[in-house]
Amino acid sequence: MGLSPFFRAPFYCQFLRLLSWHFTQAWFAVNLAAALAFANLLPAALGRRDVSYPFVVALFVSFTLNVGGGQDASIMLLVIAVALWLVRTGRYGWAGAALALTLQKPSLYAPLMLVPLAGKHWRMFRGYAGGAVALAAVSLWTVGVQGAYQYLDSVKRYALVPYKMPTARGVVESFSMAPAWAAPLAFAGLVMIVIVARRADLPSAICFALPAALFANPQSYGHDFAILILPVAHFYFLSDRVMSLASAVLFFPLIHFLMVLPPPWSALYELSVGAYGSILAWRLARSRRPATDPRRNQELRESRSGSLS
Repeated sequence: MGLSPFFRAPFYCQFLRLLSWHFTQAWFAVNLAAALAFANLLPAALGRRDVSYPFVVALFVSFTLNVGGGQDASIMLLVIAVALWLVRTGRYGWAGAALALTLQKPSLYAPLMLVPLAGKHWRMFRGYAGGAVALAAVSLWTVGVQGAYQYLDSVKRYALVPYKMPTARGVVESFSMAPAWAAPLAFAGLVMIVIVARRADLPSAICFALPAALFANPQSYGHDFAILILPVAHFYFLSDRVMSLASAVLFFPLIHFLMVLPPPWSALYELSVGAYGSILAWRLARSRRPATDPRRNQELRESRSGSLS
């Protein structure tokens, strides 16, 4: 089915079973509801009261195309927004468990686990690890070991047009470089996540991890560009003018249609993600996590005392 979210982790099938009564209409209804919930939760998730956020979400071209095209970025963005809201309310363990739900597409979202791990947010990491184990168990229960192998094989055989990918692989393909060059570029994105996680506040590190993970992902297309609305909304309203300007540029509608260009001009599309992530990493790496952050200090005290979330 054209609207079906293909190649997701098997546990996602349990959610899709609830929509089987009339999948097309139900899927659009769920995505629209998730988009509205995400837009309304975004101010609380980012710790700001601003009525403009729903309009920012609606005007982000890739997000609108994603929802209209039957993809599921609105669901995943809602999950991440919930995790951010839980972080801001001090529920780090639950935030990690919520973030684990993004593993329905592990090739794209798995790098998010580097944020609590590198940032030493141990309660959040334990929540994430517990959620990941539970979801893996559900996946194995759903399809069995043989089904898991078949799932991996289906992903490998997926038809690709790499130069249209907003990733390191897309850059390499657009410039007709040797495929091996994609690995160090992707690895650089993962290293940036680690550096930022160690220096920036937790919400900023999570938001930054999205463009870095997208750039490092070996298999993403334009519909995944939609997830960048979260870092754009977060960093545009910060006091840092450089990050605000970079976010405003990425918000510009023309950027979202660069994927239609042929090689080598298609590289402009992928480089927009790489450049945005690099600018954010440069500015965030210069920052220091506030030592007086009360929630961070509380987390450290509870972690050391072995308290449960």
